[in-house]
Amino acid sequence: MAARKKRTVRLSGWIHRTSESDECAAADVPDELKRALKAWKAGKATERDVLPIAQKYVAANFVPENLSDADELFSSGDDVEGLDVAVDALFLEEGRLLPKVSASAVFVVAVKAAFPADEEALAQWQEDNTPLTDAVNFFWRFGDTELVLGEVDEAGVDFEDAAQTS
Repeated sequence: MAARKKRTVRLSGWIHRTSESDECAAADVPDELKRALKAWKAGKATERDVLPIAQKYVAANFVPENLSDADELFSSGDDVEGLDVAVDALFLEEGRLLPKVSASAVFVVAVKAAFPADEEALAQWQEDNTPLTDAVNFFWRFGDTELVLGEVDEAGVDFEDAAQTS
């Protein structure tokens, strides 16, 4: 009997200018990041200097269970770790320990046959149901501490492509 093929899609999620939704304790932030942010605030470093350091500590996941109608489209309710997570920009804000973040990530998600076949159909599904942005989470990851980036100014999910895998 031939193995049943599983359909996956690549979704690209992004956020713009967001900050952690939970309070962050200075003790949780790695010293390397604290030093870089301090240098930037003092004018001794630039955002470009800090980006690769911040990049080490930003992660993303896709959480289908955050969508009330996920079972229509997704083969599993399991979280999917973000791939190619990129921090695109940082924004210092007075009185905040961590900067606001703009970031993007790719998610390879197992889907059911009902998953829309193209960007236009996916946009229509989201308009009629739940926006996929509700399933996309970006967060600071400092060891066992994760601080969700929940105060989002803008967010989106784009359909990249579909593939059949066994």
